[in-house]
Amino acid sequence: MRQRPRFLTALLIAPVATATLLGSSPAAAAAPAGPSITLRSSSSATSTKAESITVAKPAGALAGDVLVARVANQGNVRAQMTAPGWTVVGATNSAAMLKVVLLTKVLTGAEPATYTFDVSVRSNVVVSVSAFDNVDTADPVDSSVGRVNGFAKVFRTPTVVPTGGNELAVWFGTQLYAGSDCGAAGITPPAGMSAAAHGCLASPEGLAFTTAYRQLGAPTAHPGWVGHSDFPRTNVTQVLALRPAPAAQAADQYARASVDVGRLWDGYDGSGRHNTALPDRVLHEPSGLASSRINPEVAYVHSESDVAGMVAVSTRDARVLGKFDLAIPRQWDWEDIATGPCPAGRCIFAGDIGRVNGKPSPPSTFSVYRVAEPDLAAGRRSGQLAGDWFRFRYPDAPHDAEALVVHPLTGRIYVITKEQSGRSGVYAFPADLPAPSATTITTLSKVATLRVPTWTGRPGEARKAALFARVTAAAAHPSGTRLLVRTVYDVYEYRGTSFEAALESSPVALTAPAGEGQGEAIDYAPDGSAYYTVGERPAAPYTLKRVDRR
Repeated sequence: MRQRPRFLTALLIAPVATATLLGSSPAAAAAPAGPSITLRSSSSATSTKAESITVAKPAGALAGDVLVARVANQGNVRAQMTAPGWTVVGATNSAAMLKVVLLTKVLTGAEPATYTFDVSVRSNVVVSVSAFDNVDTADPVDSSVGRVNGFAKVFRTPTVVPTGGNELAVWFGTQLYAGSDCGAAGITPPAGMSAAAHGCLASPEGLAFTTAYRQLGAPTAHPGWVGHSDFPRTNVTQVLALRPAPAAQAADQYARASVDVGRLWDGYDGSGRHNTALPDRVLHEPSGLASSRINPEVAYVHSESDVAGMVAVSTRDARVLGKFDLAIPRQWDWEDIATGPCPAGRCIFAGDIGRVNGKPSPPSTFSVYRVAEPDLAAGRRSGQLAGDWFRFRYPDAPHDAEALVVHPLTGRIYVITKEQSGRSGVYAFPADLPAPSATTITTLSKVATLRVPTWTGRPGEARKAALFARVTAAAAHPSGTRLLVRTVYDVYEYRGTSFEAALESSPVALTAPAGEGQGEAIDYAPDGSAYYTVGERPAAPYTLKRVDRR
């Protein structure tokens, strides 16, 4: 995760006013920009003589989105305007009458329906909140500038200098207003910008406000944008430059050797060393791995078979950061996990899809269980995770399977069967999932037959020949155009212009980490720059390995 930029503070001189100018230090060479940032929606609220103000979460906002709030008060520039969990980006104020604070927040999987901002001095207050998708959640704000325009109709903004490409400029105009008709209080944003929010507090000591945005291209200086209103009053203009999420990196080649991130560890032993002897109750024979989409540099590793345990581990040093149980109903043989989009934002999908675990009477129906990702930064580091149950059957006959895949963009769920023949079936849930239910059983559709290399070595190695082509784990590339497949001994990537095309392609052999034993778990890094693996062992220590792109 990149370190947040240090902000520089300076003073802008305007007629009878001062303003705070915030800008980030030059950033290191950034990863290629990802998809364009898009506005989800906005919400706003106003209040008179308030010590707090509450605003609704923007409609449709999901985990992983970035919220940008503007809180302004009339008449007291000494007031502090803050909210728990929000980061203050900067504040701009006139000499005595108008103060505007900008704040940001990255949405998690468990968000309240409203947000309350505290005001340290009773004031007339307005707030607007806008939700944006495809923002770099590790470091969302590239730069922030502000200016006070004293007793003017124009809203001038200082020069904006983005350090990366494909950023989004978010423009805020806030003005003192003394009127009873908010319909006449509109602020016109600069030409070329799209409005995101606007409103007014009608009062002799009121406020008018507007938010607008504009997609930027190459990282060149923008000399400032000018908006205006129909009446001359003191106003504040501010602009944030939001960084896009890093692009998913698709590699032509990967390193020839893996890197040991480390043995999974939890605390220290009596000699002060990392304690890698994880008890069986914490993690039992690792069987699946999935990269978190809301907790930076975190992956989930789950236990084999019918053991409910799962841990969240650091992909930087393999430390156990969280310990959880998944409340999978009638759990039979939990074989793989994946992360992907869901109504809660980002979820963990658990595949209860195996048939060979020592129990009698193998099942004819199977299931996928879905839970919202736990927010580690908010303190959710243990406990039971409960969610939605999706039961399914195959359209032909029951199959043994150990690979669960969730498309990173559409959220569609796929199951890949485990076949000695090297022709693994790829079965999919409907694009639109049925409602979660304990009784509904969905019949999957067979969408492809995956070609997996078979054993070509010495005929006498019966065990290796029997296990060689059996798929034990799989993961979709963050771009949605590739598939990563783990077998007991090897790693393959299937490449295409789409996920469907990748399923029909020929496998490309990748690096299988040395010394791993039985390969059972695999996933890409969230930006596609590497992949992680964990081998199945009967007891700790368990080693997290990484293979980097070249």
